[in-house]
Amino acid sequence: MNPLRVGQHWPVDPVELRDALGGIVQRGFYANNGPLVRGLDGEFGGRHGAAGAVAFGSAALATMCAARALSLDGVVLAPITAPLALLQGLAWGGASVALLDVAPEGENIDPALLESWDGPVAGVAVTRSSTEPELSPALLALATARGASVLVDATHALGCRVRGDAVGSEGPVHIFGFSDSEIVGAGEGGIVVAQSPVILDRLRDARSFHASYAETPVRPRINGKMGEGAAALIRLGLRHLEARIEANRAGLAAWEARLAGIPGLRLRGGQPGSSAAACWVVLPEHGPESGEVAATLAAEGLATGRVPDAQQQRLRLGRAAEAGASLSSPHADRQRMRWLRLPHGPHVDAAVRDRYADTLGIMLRGGR
Repeated sequence: MNPLRVGQHWPVDPVELRDALGGIVQRGFYANNGPLVRGLDGEFGGRHGAAGAVAFGSAALATMCAARALSLDGVVLAPITAPLALLQGLAWGGASVALLDVAPEGENIDPALLESWDGPVAGVAVTRSSTEPELSPALLALATARGASVLVDATHALGCRVRGDAVGSEGPVHIFGFSDSEIVGAGEGGIVVAQSPVILDRLRDARSFHASYAETPVRPRINGKMGEGAAALIRLGLRHLEARIEANRAGLAAWEARLAGIPGLRLRGGQPGSSAAACWVVLPEHGPESGEVAATLAAEGLATGRVPDAQQQRLRLGRAAEAGASLSSPHADRQRMRWLRLPHGPHVDAAVRDRYADTLGIMLRGGR
């Protein structure tokens, strides 16, 4: 029996997969901007109301090339709890990343810290998710006032809508990743959505490398192109995206109903237009912390996820971390102590929810 996993891990119909991959074998064209990758670029850009989209081999590669396309070679401010692919991609793209604390109940930089930042700012990194799909007007206004580009990691917000518009249809450059734990997965893969034809040209230039290319506006470049197999899996997943979102919403409602009787425990998320792609709970203030709860659940074979550790995030960036950033992150530290991610997706049924709820109920009522 496979261990329970926290991410989505949607199964693929073998007949559909065979048909999707069969054309690749017949054409004998596996990479280098093949027809499936070019089709994905067009389909994804149209789906998000953008001028275009450019696919890459991974989310980190997509972020790195987006940073180069936007010329983010100065200080980029980022939330300290941001996904590692975003932070490392920025660093590899030439940025000096300053990790700042998040808003008290949010996933993005506390606007007060951006307003008080003393020094030049080339860019501001923002994340969007199924529990926080809307862009912060305060952050956007402050970034604009500083003359900083905004780069959005929307991997965990694929399929979300804000006032009817797909996430990614707004002005800033958006990045989506497709690891196998996402609502649409391909093992690895990333795509950048942009409204500016100039940025799109720079993205295409940044991801392509060939010795015959003598002149290029983006240096250095990298062979960051997506393969045809990944493009086939992503296009197949997009075909079923709406059905997966509806299943997720039903699953999240089931989680909420099953956990309702546990005192002090509450779910994050549930906003209109959310894809409901993750189940995060907030533990009660006067009770065991998330590390203890996670360890107890793990001892029973039950997986969980936690907010990244702030100090570990700084260490992972190494020399790319901006020295001027504060080492204090009380809001992120509190989230790590109180927020816990539970498994959510097609592999989670009533029996799984019962196992988690029973253990959580015992722990939070003081039974252990």
